[in-house]
Amino acid sequence: MCLGFACDSPILHFGSWEAACLMGVHWTQAGRMSQKGLLTKRTLKSPIVSDPERTFAIYSRRECEENFADYEQKMRDGGTGRRERTAVGERIAMLKKLASLEQHIAYDDAISTGEAGEILGVHFSFPPRMAQAGKI
Repeated sequence: MCLGFACDSPILHFGSWEAACLMGVHWTQAGRMSQKGLLTKRTLKSPIVSDPERTFAIYSRRECEENFADYEQKMRDGGTGRRERTAVGERIAMLKKLASLEQHIAYDDAISTGEAGEILGVHFSFPPRMAQAGKI
């Protein structure tokens, strides 16, 4: 379940480490859960656009929250038949971190800094600075 201070966070999507912390699992599990169909994963190009083989994944916050709520409900109802999630302690710290951040991009509209650099015709390190300066 979402804590009061984190429910208002506008962060809608994030990488595998953040997703794993929110769900209380090891960071490698987010990818495995998406392979099993438990989470939706969007794969984006790496900021290093000259290497098209390199990609990274982002996950929906809503789905991660729903997954954790489902896990909590199963635990209240007598367990899942499996061992408890190992990183549930990381969840509170991640919720606080997410609550302190701002994000203005919807999950379906997200692109990598490399893709933004390609669109703008600049090096991939410029889009974050341009966004911070309010230029894009």
